[in-house]
Amino acid sequence: MEVKNLGILKTLFIVFARGKQISVLVLSISIPIALVTSIALALSASQQQVQLLTDIALQNASVVVSGNGFEVGVVDAVIVIGDQRVGIQIHVVRDFNAYANLINMRIVKSTKPVDKAVFSVGMEIANRFKAGVNSIVLICVNGSCFKSTITAIHRGEGYADYIVVTNSTAFLSYSKTMCFSKKEGSVAVTGILNSLNRDISLLVQLLALISIAAYTPILYLSINRVLNDYGDVIEVFKSVGATSRVICTYFLLLFVVLSMIFVLYGIALGVVVVHIGIWLLRFFGIAMLFKPTTVSELAIVPSALYAILCAIVTAVSVKRLYGGF
Repeated sequence: MEVKNLGILKTLFIVFARGKQISVLVLSISIPIALVTSIALALSASQQQVQLLTDIALQNASVVVSGNGFEVGVVDAVIVIGDQRVGIQIHVVRDFNAYANLINMRIVKSTKPVDKAVFSVGMEIANRFKAGVNSIVLICVNGSCFKSTITAIHRGEGYADYIVVTNSTAFLSYSKTMCFSKKEGSVAVTGILNSLNRDISLLVQLLALISIAAYTPILYLSINRVLNDYGDVIEVFKSVGATSRVICTYFLLLFVVLSMIFVLYGIALGVVVVHIGIWLLRFFGIAMLFKPTTVSELAIVPSALYAILCAIVTAVSVKRLYGGF
């Protein structure tokens, strides 16, 4: 009796579909892929969320030191009030209003118009010394000390709360001229985010490889169990003239196709899990501004590696159980 190769493949598929083997392969193939995909998509969602919020935040201009721009005389000094003393920076400027606009600084308290002689102290310094306008302070620079009267207290962003700003020329001889300018966005922050994303991506790839390695023994045992269930079918094929080479070849073809199907099923399952997770976050007051709809390389590469591993394990198991190719 002649056995047709197509009939062998069809019979193997029918036996598989009707048996319990499908649940075994789903657990050993789809579940780890779903886990890896969920981690990758969750990471992608978090990275895009952070990037979106960062882009919004970086729409504000930041002040940087540049080769040209607004000239400021920077003085490293010590401020003394009573028995307290602390190191500060004094920014000596010619146009106080222009500098205030540059660094987004605003006057909170003042005793005179800012177009006159101004000695403005940052809010954090004033709070630390419990000083107000008209307070007398001692400024010491390179061994020389000057008495100054606080004429204003200002609040600003970043370093502005911790400096003294004045248009007095008394400190110019001690100053180092620097140029400040506004820059859209922040190169430093963008660089840090890109570096962090790369590091996290490498970590996820490492976790994916560890997950695959941890599931390899389970995958091997699962495929061996499924192949053992085909023992009676193999004997029938052999009794009607099918060679071990033909049987092993079609076994391998069947399991490769099934592995790819279950890998895709695992990816789809991971995508669904992440979407549900993002939806459930709303009940805990965490709102994501988007939903990840694409599968990233972080999920595709480990899935492809796992599919190749399935084919290798199948080939080894078939050869061990039913002979060579």
